[in-house]
Amino acid sequence: MMNFSFFLAAAVSPIDSPRQAVILRSQAFFTLQSFAEIVLQKWRCFL
Repeated sequence: MMNFSFFLAAAVSPIDSPRQAVILRSQAFFTLQSFAEIVLQKWRCFL
């Protein structure tokens, strides 16, 4: 969850270049994907 605050700060700060925006977007997507996987794993334990 430490990365999430970093992404939040990066999203709020002005983006210098389109390239940085693409990198940020891919990183945010990767974080959401890994977070979703963790949630799914916990749900499997309950089920």
